[in-house]
Amino acid sequence: MVEYRFYFLDHEDKILRREDAVCADDPSAVATATKRDHAHSIEIWAGKRIVATVLPGRTRHED
Repeated sequence: MVEYRFYFLDHEDKILRREDAVCADDPSAVATATKRDHAHSIEIWAGKRIVATVLPGRTRHED
């Protein structure tokens, strides 16, 4: 299991709130974040690594 941080951003990419989650892997973290209510984007972080950015209706994975 991996600890993730979900940062909920506003339309100016400023952090509105943070949620912590423990998920099996990156795809599980993305699926969990996608289910959260959000008007703008959610950045998913694992430690110092950005995993993905979830936008309403789509997801952008970071490489």
